[in-house]
Amino acid sequence: PRDTARAVALFERAAHGGYAFAAYCLGLCYARGDCGLPRDQTRAAALYEQAAAQGVGRAMCNLAIMLKRGVFMPGAGGGGPAAYVVDLPRAVELLERSAALGYPISQFNLALVYMRGEGVRKDQRRAASLLEQAASGGSARAQYKLARCYKYGLLGLLPDRAAAMLWYGKAASQDDSDAQFKLAKLYMKLASPQHLPVGSTEGVPPAVGDPETANGADTAAGASTEMNYGTAATLLLTRSAKQGHVRAQCYLAWRYKRGCPASGTQPAIAAVTAENGSVAAVCSSGCPRQSHRKALEWFHRAAGQGDAAAQFNVGFCYAHGEGATRDLTMAAHYYALSARQGYGLAQHNLALCYARGQGVERDLQRSVECYAQAAQQGLPSSQFNLARCYKYGRGTAQDMGAAHRWFQEAAAQGDSKAQHDLGLSFEQGQWCGGGGSCAAHEGCNDVREAVKWFKIASFGEAASLRHLASRYGVVLCQQDV
Repeated sequence: PRDTARAVALFERAAHGGYAFAAYCLGLCYARGDCGLPRDQTRAAALYEQAAAQGVGRAMCNLAIMLKRGVFMPGAGGGGPAAYVVDLPRAVELLERSAALGYPISQFNLALVYMRGEGVRKDQRRAASLLEQAASGGSARAQYKLARCYKYGLLGLLPDRAAAMLWYGKAASQDDSDAQFKLAKLYMKLASPQHLPVGSTEGVPPAVGDPETANGADTAAGASTEMNYGTAATLLLTRSAKQGHVRAQCYLAWRYKRGCPASGTQPAIAAVTAENGSVAAVCSSGCPRQSHRKALEWFHRAAGQGDAAAQFNVGFCYAHGEGATRDLTMAAHYYALSARQGYGLAQHNLALCYARGQGVERDLQRSVECYAQAAQQGLPSSQFNLARCYKYGRGTAQDMGAAHRWFQEAAAQGDSKAQHDLGLSFEQGQWCGGGGSCAAHEGCNDVREAVKWFKIASFGEAASLRHLASRYGVVLCQQDV
């Protein structure tokens, strides 16, 4: 039976007897608060120091990381008061010694030191070399970092998509969720019925399928065991999402929301096994069959981690009854969570909720505040609605000048309704912002600008066509529009 107290007692005895690896193991227990010991970074640092002095590479690496971040170290002789120590030169020295012993984690951390210039002069070539060593030694984080360097041409390396996919694949095979997500994105760009090249240098990670299945990727009955890029992307997203990767959860949710573009005609060639044991077939393009319920489930998981976009999408699903019973109160709740984080679309939809009294008590003033927040972020629909609020005094004091300015902002982004109302603003002289003190805007109208904006709006707004014809006798044929 497991006996942590006995293990700690043996580690203590061995460490006091000078056994270096026991001191390292005991230091780990104190650093993590494991085996019933209290979390004590100072005690952990002292034990790592003891093990490092006897050449334990892992102890050198852990002590170096502590010294980089700062740690309370015991006083001289172990009896004095502990002092907070940040010692970059000593940290670099320890990492150099540990890296020379071939310890991949030390090589990776030393590469970061040279990349960032922490206690040493920046050296991209040295950093790249250390990353290569650490990645070849099996460090998943080094493999992920090296893949990014090849993808974007960092650290003096030439961009190389094949090498990037190879290293992402190696890291993904070790269940590195970031690598799984990045590799899935690359596969989605290549998604097609084309099968993955067997033994390709683009690197398909071993056991790319769901980790809960016995053979990696289950196949549908009678289907081919070959896998295409789209299927691999779906499987990688699923594995990454199950580890809590927020962006993977959102991407997977969208994949379920949109579904296979031709799910009715393309045969299933593979399957993803869900946590509850159900099997979701994917079509020959690798997309899962459309499931609003599963989309909402993954959006919920990401929203639970505070992702603003996911919170907005959960709200949208509840507002439109996608994957769950329509619930406007829940929709407004999630819009509010997202809006508090500054997500523009959520601010706009929350404004609509307050304006219509959907899921919340009707509050025109609060609606204007939300429109203003979204309008400041450049959302043309919010800019248009805010302009209308100022024009008609809904939830705020009437302000024709402010209305005109927001109509201009939305019109410049191609909002046809805003372009039409901007034409009216020029036609009626409201652009001057003089209000009632401007003698009903007499002399402020600008017919040339009005006609220009009516013509622009006529591309998407039938009211502009009618207005041009009835007011100015300007008739545009379809070819003109």
